[in-house]
Amino acid sequence: MGEFAPHWLYSNLRYTRGYSDTGLRIADINNTSPPDILVLGSSHAYREFDPRIFRQYGYTMFNLGSSSQTPLQTGVLLQRYLKKLKPRCIIYEVYPGTFSADGAEGAADLISNDTVKTDMLNMAFGVNDIVVYNTLAFAWYREVTHRSHAALPPILDKNDTYVPGGYVERKMEYYTPDIPKGKPVKWKLKNKQFAAFAQNLAFIKSLRIPYILMYAPIPRVSYNRRKNNNEFSERMAAYGPYYNFNGKVPLNDSLHFFDNNHLNQQGVALFNKALLSADTVLPLKQKPLK
Repeated sequence: MGEFAPHWLYSNLRYTRGYSDTGLRIADINNTSPPDILVLGSSHAYREFDPRIFRQYGYTMFNLGSSSQTPLQTGVLLQRYLKKLKPRCIIYEVYPGTFSADGAEGAADLISNDTVKTDMLNMAFGVNDIVVYNTLAFAWYREVTHRSHAALPPILDKNDTYVPGGYVERKMEYYTPDIPKGKPVKWKLKNKQFAAFAQNLAFIKSLRIPYILMYAPIPRVSYNRRKNNNEFSERMAAYGPYYNFNGKVPLNDSLHFFDNNHLNQQGVALFNKALLSADTVLPLKQKPLK
């Protein structure tokens, strides 16, 4: 099925080369010198931290975000690439949605675009989803037949452009907020994600790399639909330096987002400049000259 059937025919296999440009990002690591800043996290990371803007402020940055990256996937990426990248500090994007997810989407994306090793199997057991097991089996099959990196029909959004350094720029679009229905609901935070998160931070600390945790901006209408954002922020603050940028940047839902989750390029510029202009946020000993 994975070799010959069109993607719409199978729902329990999600082998997608190119989705979220994870493969390009991982290949880009080999061309990257140790950056000042490494960004980790979900699509809010690779769509909302632009290395070109960081460069304007004198910082080199590499973005290791990936689609729906939960702490389970972050752990694999850290173990594989943190010692190679050797950043001066880390921005760890923490979105409540990834702490509420089972991790299947993020696992399938990572398995499809990186080499299959024992750590992938351990991650699959942590997620425990049939889609992940099937995707891992198919990825392993392609690995042993030496076709894991063979060209496949790309599943890429024509509105996306990969920028060296791990960022994905979205074609300029605008979001039309919908009217909220019903009462705000809670994020259903999962203990297994917090356990993996704590392990990730312990590994980062073992290498003596300073980090900050950051809740990147989402549309106000989306943020207000969740009634336990404060609870999440309190939990995050217990793990280290934490910044919730929601409400801290003058963003308009209709002007600065392209969907109900992500900033458009105008919003990215406002957010990144606010972050980089706040000298108290980045844990670098000395800010490079512009």
